[in-house]
Parts: sequence; C-alpha cells; structure tokens
Amino acid sequence: MINLANGVNRYEAVDMAVNELENAPYNRYFQALEPKLREDKHALKYPDYWFVDFTVDVNMDFTGYLVVIHKETGEILRSRMYYWPEKVAALDWVFQDKGKKSQGTR
Repeated sequence: MINLANGVNRYEAVDMAVNELENAPYNRYFQALEPKLREDKHALKYPDYWFVDFTVDVNMDFTGYLVVIHKETGEILRSRMYYWPEKVAALDWVFQDKGKKSQGTR
C-alpha cells in the first residue's frame, strides 16, 4: 500500500507500474522484463511524472510497455503497449489525447 501523502517516490512508481502491467492485456509479453525509470532528457522535460519503461533489448524490433505516473497524486496517466522508445524517444505523445482509450492502452 502506497501512502500518497508525500507523493510517489521512484521505488513506489516502479511497484505501481508492475502492478498496472499485471492487469494489462498482453501482460505475458512484458512481465519478465525489468522495469526501468526513464530519466533521459525527454523524461526530464516532464518533472511531475515518472515514466516506467518495460522494453526488450533495443536491438530487437519489438514493442515495449510504458506506464506514466504523476509524482504527486499517483494517478496513472498512461499505461500503454505499442511503445518504441528507440524509434520515437520523445514523450510528448503521452500528453496528447489523454482521454482517448483503446485496447491495451490508457
């Protein structure tokens, strides 16, 4: 159980992302992957969010899974398959069409 009184720290964000992935469609493709926090210049552009990435080896042409969590509220803004960080590193798309949902994505 995460106490949101002090926001969500990096370890809690990873735990939340793992839990979110367990309930996602097609989760069997990503559960064995090690979650990683994105802390590159694209993620740092949005300091109020954690970007937890489940991506296979970058040399493989296979989709990844991304969970985006608000640091203060713990809201999961996006939980999405069909994420290719090696092809489109920028994260601006996360904040476009926030209300739009489709199968396997949030």
